[in-house]
This record gives sequence, structure tokens and C-alpha cells, in this order.
Amino acid sequence: MDELSKKTQSGIPGLDDLIGGGFRKNSIISVSGSTGSGRTIFGLQFLMGGIEQGEVGMYISFDEKKHSFYENMKSCGWNLAAMEAKKQFVFIEYPVHEVESLIDQESGIRDLIDAVGVERVVLDSVTPFALSFDSEDDRRIALGKLVEKMRKWLCTVLVIAEDTGEHGIAVPRTKAGIEYVADGFIHLSFIKDGMKRSRYLEVVKMRGAAHMHEMFPAKIDDEGFSVITGKVQVRKKEKLKQAVEEKQQVKKEIMPEQRPKLSKFVLPKSFDYGKEETELIEEEEKDDII
Repeated sequence: MDELSKKTQSGIPGLDDLIGGGFRKNSIISVSGSTGSGRTIFGLQFLMGGIEQGEVGMYISFDEKKHSFYENMKSCGWNLAAMEAKKQFVFIEYPVHEVESLIDQESGIRDLIDAVGVERVVLDSVTPFALSFDSEDDRRIALGKLVEKMRKWLCTVLVIAEDTGEHGIAVPRTKAGIEYVADGFIHLSFIKDGMKRSRYLEVVKMRGAAHMHEMFPAKIDDEGFSVITGKVQVRKKEKLKQAVEEKQQVKKEIMPEQRPKLSKFVLPKSFDYGKEETELIEEEEKDDII
């Protein structure tokens, strides 16, 4: 397999089904969205997916202090301090007042990446860097230089950016303009729908991959960020069917006189009960009565 065809799994359930199995290895991917869209969790989950496979992850932050970041991520079940102690995770707290010097100081980051063996990087967020340049031309030139520097890291990099807040029929854009020079562009939406807000993910651009051109429902729960696709629903139904079959097998192994008078199969709360699932449960309860 040649280098360009190698894939890096995203660590986001449902996403790899949309982009041909994962991100192209050592590519630069822009992830944007508004406040509350899940950009930070998305980025960190990408690193956690790598750590589970033995890959060291690095998080470069312009926005958050290390201590508060570590505390906030505990709610997701991620003990970053422990991972850092095991040399699985590196956090760089980049001073905002030095953001303009990022390109000049990039070699120091590259040396650290080489020394630790980092394979995945998240930069959060590129917006302060981009907006430090007055003209759009200067901004694009600087972003182009930054991307070329990051390519020398030989890592798969997610660059997080704020979007423009325009959630209409137009193609999503970032305030920084990083999507023009990145290899891929994923947009996260958090759209008001009546009295609630709903999450969506759209793969706007992904070089080297035949991807789906539509917005997919997404969610954030105690297991992190996930995309709800047809394949995800099929897997849920397969798990449900397996659970019912296991229940039926247990019943067959119990003698009639050993069966309790009332036997009701309680499915895990993590399952989404749709019409087909309800019919399976009702059929199971009828068997209990018989």
C-alpha cells in the first residue's frame, strides 16, 4: 500500500463510513463549527482514538489553560494527566500574545513531535492566528505557510476553526479561511429546530476520498461525539436482534418448572426503540405469557 492510500481512523463512530475508511494519513483536515457544536470534543476524541491504537497524540491550544482543559475533559472519561504521565498525550498551551510567531517557532514543535513520536495533532483554534493578519491576502499567505510547515510534521492534523455563523444554503466557511488550503473540511452544525437544537455533521471537502454530500445527524453523549448513519442504525438493530436471540436461548435451557411466573426481558437503555424493535419486544413478551 502506497503512502497516499494509507488511512488514519478518525475515532468518531459513523464518520469513517462517510469518508472511505478514515482520513488520508498525514493529511491536514479543517474542522469548524459554532460555539457548542462539539469541535473540541471532536478533536480530542480523534486523539483518543489514536491512543487506543498506540499512537501518541498532541493538542496545541490557543484558547484554554491546561489545568481547566484537563478538568473539563474528565466528564468525558478522559484522564489526560494519566495519559500525559505515560507519554501517550502531549498538551501545548500556546500563549495568545505569541500566536503571530507560530510559523517562526514551528521548528520547536516539530522537534518535540519527533522526540515523543507524535502521530496525531489537533490545533485549537487557528482563528486567532489567522485574524492577527490585517488583509485577506496576508492571511491566506500565512495559512499556506503554516500548512506547509505542518506537513513536515508527518502527522495527521486536525485544525479547528470557528465558522462564520452563516447556516443557510451557502457552503459553510470559516473565519480563518483554512478550508481553502486544507486537504479536508468537516463542518459541525448546532441548529435550532423549534424549541430544541439538533447536531449535524457535513463533509464539505475530502481530497482523495469519495464522500457523501449531505448533512448527517450527530450526537454528543457520555461516549463522546458520533455520527448517526444508516450503518450505525443497522449495527444497533443487529445488536438488538442478538440480545433477543440470547434471551430465547436462555429460556430454552431452563426447565418449565424452573421458569419464573413473570419473565420480562429488559433491554439496555442505550438502545433506541423504533417500530421494528418494539415489535420484537412485544413478540418476546407474548412468548413469556404462553
